Parts: sequence; C-alpha cells; structure tokens
Amino acid sequence: MYDRSNGECRMANVNAMHPKVDITGRSNNRFPEFQELFNWKDGMSVLDFGGNTGELMRGVINPEYTVMDVSPEAIMHGKERGQGNFIWYNRYNWMYNHEGMDITVPPLAGRFDCIWAYSVFSHTDYEELRSSLQSFMNMDYGQICVSVLDYNDKDVVRYFNEKREKIYGQCIDWTHEYCVNTLSLFDNRKFITGSKDIPQENCRHFTTFYDLEWLVASLNNDGLPVKLRYASNTRIPFLWIGS
Repeated sequence: MYDRSNGECRMANVNAMHPKVDITGRSNNRFPEFQELFNWKDGMSVLDFGGNTGELMRGVINPEYTVMDVSPEAIMHGKERGQGNFIWYNRYNWMYNHEGMDITVPPLAGRFDCIWAYSVFSHTDYEELRSSLQSFMNMDYGQICVSVLDYNDKDVVRYFNEKREKIYGQCIDWTHEYCVNTLSLFDNRKFITGSKDIPQENCRHFTTFYDLEWLVASLNNDGLPVKLRYASNTRIPFLWIGS
C-alpha cells in the first residue's frame, strides 16, 4: 500500500499489485511516471481520464480521485471497489464504446491539480485529442499530462506490429511509411495516414501514432500550449500543459 500516515507517500510491493507488463516489459503500474511527471504530493486532486477501474491510485489511501472512462463496465467495476468518484463518459470509441455518442468532455466542477490520461489518445484520432485537451484547459486545473505514441520510435512500432501478428496471424505492412504526420491502424487490415479526423469504424484494435514534432506544432497552432515531457523510466512520450 501507499502509507500516508507520516505525511509521505511510501510505495511497497507495487509489482505485486500490478502484475501485467507494458511495452518495455516493466510492471504495468503507472504511478511512478505519474508521480514524477506531476511532482505528485499527498492530497493533490486527480482526474484520471480513461482511467478504467482506477488502477492508477490502487494502494493509495483515500485519494482525491476522479475517474472518467468510455467503458460502462470499467466504471461499474471501479464503483464496486469504492475508491474515488467514477463517471461514465458515453463517447464513441473505435475500440471501447461502439454505441457511444459524438460528444466532448463535459465540464467538471472542482479543482484538479493533476489531469492524467495514459494510453487513451493512442486509441483516438487527432481531433479528439485536440478537443479533449481544450476541455481540460477549460477546467480548474494545475497540470495536464497525456501519453501519445511516437511513429518514429521503431521499437514501439515493432511491438505493436508483432502484437497484431500474434493476435491475427498476419498484419498489413504499415511500418515502412515515410513522412508520416499521423497514422491510425485498424485491426490488422488497413491504416490511414495524414488525417486529423478519422471516420467512425468499429474495430477490435485501433491505434494512432504521431510524428511528435508535427503533433506539438499542430496543437500549438490550435492554441494548445503543449510541451513534450518524458519520465525517467519509460520511452513513452507525454504532452504536458501547465496552468
């Protein structure tokens, strides 16, 4: 657990709490990156956007924690655990909510010192990323930090390609595209490049990659003052906005 009795956040056996592993083979516990990127302190309020069942704060005692997710099943299971405020965001998603609506993030009352989204906007298009960041900035926030996928990181691209081949037996060749600003991969069968606004199309797996220089410039041009940041223990890039 994270023992807060002495005013600090002490981590114990987090790998046992989060037994799955990520792209780099590390335990699938995101709290170390979260803590580093936000300089998180006990008592900070958190909006975990796309937070599923609330795994981020698993083991933190009585956090000021709100989860918003497009999966009604995840929200139901999160509520059953009873830690935090869980909100169903009924927006369409290519992977996770085929019955959802075309809506934007609703305004949430209260202060959020940290707005976090990990492995969320790798499963949307640019337009949803842009509009969601704008919605976050309309809230009372301290910092915003969201992860994205870098098409120029060939080890990450290779990981996703091998994952598709393992699941489907084969995959269309999408890993050798050049001058890619954005690439969205549908299952193992097709990809779209250079489009900010991807049409709705239900699929099992939907993943979007970006050229990071283009992404930051495009978001800046759209009025979003994002900067790139990295945590010390992962190669996954993050977009960061401070208030």
